[in-house]
Amino acid sequence: TKAKAEFEAGFENEQAYRDALSEMGFTEEQLTTQIKDGVTIKTLVDKAVIQQVNVTDQQVRAYYEDNPDKFRRPEQVKASHILIQVPEDAGEDKKAEALTTIQSLASRIAEGENFATLAQEYSDCPSKEKGGDLGFFGPEQMVPPFSQAAFALQPGQVSDVVETRFGYHLIRVTERQAPETPAFNDVKDDIATHLRQEQERQKIDDYLEALAEQADIQRFPL
Repeated sequence: TKAKAEFEAGFENEQAYRDALSEMGFTEEQLTTQIKDGVTIKTLVDKAVIQQVNVTDQQVRAYYEDNPDKFRRPEQVKASHILIQVPEDAGEDKKAEALTTIQSLASRIAEGENFATLAQEYSDCPSKEKGGDLGFFGPEQMVPPFSQAAFALQPGQVSDVVETRFGYHLIRVTERQAPETPAFNDVKDDIATHLRQEQERQKIDDYLEALAEQADIQRFPL
């Protein structure tokens, strides 16, 4: 059978295949029977369970309305940054040099120099190619010191020097977005897929348990 051929092809050579059969305690005939039984069980499950799963519009709508926190997008900020990187194994001299550099940049920004231009010239982050722009992000998407500093800023403000495990940063927030719950139509397909998968898993478990009660069967991965 095709399934048996695919199983045999998974071994380096025929001897390895024979050795595996011996270790499992199977003859080739028994292996063929086991594979056939496995395919039969999968076919039964497909017909008796999966094809019977039906997720209604009402169920999808109810899930959306009953689980608002699962869809609610937290507040986000759009920010740019300048990073002066400090390796974790850097000595005190290297740290002091990096701190002096970032403090000098902070002074230049305060005096009116363009943040994006300085980011392009000095930042050690790949975002330098976009003037340090990181786009929008939520409070859990950045390391805590960076996130805390960014979410304390209003649009147009620049942070004091922020230290993270990556080095020293200056952060400039350009926009804030309030928390938002996406419209039902934007997430209904994802909800339907989630509910269908949940129902399939539960119905398959129930079906196999019912089969096991009726006969002593060997279970196989579906």
